[in-house]
Amino acid sequence: MYQPSLQLWTIRHWLEDTPNEAIQFLAEIGFQSIEGHDLTLLQEIKPQLDNHGIKAVSSFFLWSHLTHRWDLVNLDNYSRLPAKKDFSYALEQAHELGLQYLVLGYLKPEERSKLDQYRRLADQLNEAGELCREAGIQLCYHNHGFEFEEQENIVPYHLLMERTEPELLKIELDTFWVHATGNDALQLMQQYQDRISQLHLKDQAEGLALTYDDQAVEKKFFKPLGQGCLPIKDILLLAKQVGVTHCHIEQDFTDDLRSAIQHSIDFINGL
Repeated sequence: MYQPSLQLWTIRHWLEDTPNEAIQFLAEIGFQSIEGHDLTLLQEIKPQLDNHGIKAVSSFFLWSHLTHRWDLVNLDNYSRLPAKKDFSYALEQAHELGLQYLVLGYLKPEERSKLDQYRRLADQLNEAGELCREAGIQLCYHNHGFEFEEQENIVPYHLLMERTEPELLKIELDTFWVHATGNDALQLMQQYQDRISQLHLKDQAEGLALTYDDQAVEKKFFKPLGQGCLPIKDILLLAKQVGVTHCHIEQDFTDDLRSAIQHSIDFINGL
């Protein structure tokens, strides 16, 4: 159905400790493409990826390149700060890596507490999206749960979609976080079918209470594909219909990383 890809956030600690071993494992179990979570780290490991025939097709970039809130960046989650702080530097890195997509993947609470912040972000995304288009790269927005919590009777996620140009900003839908908020990924995929270009796939254990806070979800609720309650097969079938290009497996937390990744790739390959 899809040649599965892996979001490297899944193996973030492994990459910092023994990157050669981590990348060799991905190659051995059949991954041919990945999505990065850190452009600078991705540049550093590109030679190993190339040696194993694994292509980087997409990557997150530090949201502060757009919001300019560098004071909020937590280096526990990133290997190091980029050499330059303007968005053009992130775009330069993406071009050097040969990426198809650049993805805005997060906002700190201080950057999303008011609707006007989302309105400003939409303007910034349109500006960045135009620069990406000129460079032959597609800009995407990746959701968590906070975008679906109403503010002043408005859902910020829909506000972002309404205020951004469809050709300048595509959607990378994280189906886990959509369902965590009580929404339906299949319905959203239908609603925004002309804008969805990529998916993040991880399964969800039964019993997760509705939440908009990604930091509040216990690790036990993150499951490999096929071991939870999400309609992964239906999501993948619809993804084909609406033209999704890449489906990235992501395992935020697990007690057995190798086994979880193996289960997820086997699930997709078995469909």
